[in-house]
Amino acid sequence: MSDLTRVNDIVSEVAKNVASLERQAKKADRYNQLSSRLKEIELELAEREYSWFLDKTEEIILNKVENNKRRKQYEDEMSSLLEKLDGIKNKIAIMKMN
Repeated sequence: MSDLTRVNDIVSEVAKNVASLERQAKKADRYNQLSSRLKEIELELAEREYSWFLDKTEEIILNKVENNKRRKQYEDEMSSLLEKLDGIKNKIAIMKMN
């Protein structure tokens, strides 16, 4: 009977170990699932951020182009006004001479 008792004790201990290993395996599976999902979410976030930065970069470039066009228009207008101003100054100078 002593041997049978010892065998029963060993079987009981092995059953406890199996149960513990099954719990650990479930936890490991859950961890792997969560870890995989986290990687998917991080990748999705990185793709969204990349897309957002591309959009913002394009927007900035378009704004820069538009601002350069406006600046050129303002410079041309200012140049035209300065030419007119010089013409008026010349007329005034001529009128003062007469």
